[in-house]
Amino acid sequence: RLWFDRAEAWFLHVINPLPQFSRLAYQRRPVCAEERQFVEVLHLLAPLVDSFKKLEMREAALKCRFLEGAALMETGQLREAVEVFRDICERSELIRNEKFVGSAHVNLIQLHARLGESEEALVRAHAAAPLLRRIGNRIDFAKLQWGLGDLLRKQGQVDCDIGNQSRGEARLA
Repeated sequence: RLWFDRAEAWFLHVINPLPQFSRLAYQRRPVCAEERQFVEVLHLLAPLVDSFKKLEMREAALKCRFLEGAALMETGQLREAVEVFRDICERSELIRNEKFVGSAHVNLIQLHARLGESEEALVRAHAAAPLLRRIGNRIDFAKLQWGLGDLLRKQGQVDCDIGNQSRGEARLA
């Protein structure tokens, strides 16, 4: 928090400090999320997203939306989180940010699995798996497998083989 305060003090000396102040405001939000202050996170993100949009900082606005979706997931507002991550998918595709597209798909897989919506989870998984492999995003690929595992567990299919593990990675059947 001290570093945030120091950055804020130095940004006062910049000719156009609004982008820096907006980035700084965003950086404070994950700290609130780590402290599990999700109501505060949700309350303060909407004006920040608007600020980033006005500044034409699309990726920064999408990062805020990711944090919003995560906070909604943590507070059990799963349907609202689905809408946020669908919007992120669409906007990320428009700006051709494959990393964001893949991560949004993975969050949707986990959400649909938690909601017991197997068809939608599988559609997202089939869209995300090749993308995640192509861009080398192993962390989100593991989260994809986690989401599918959660779905299979909910369906009572704990002994189901979901892929070939000969090279240390599961494949979608």
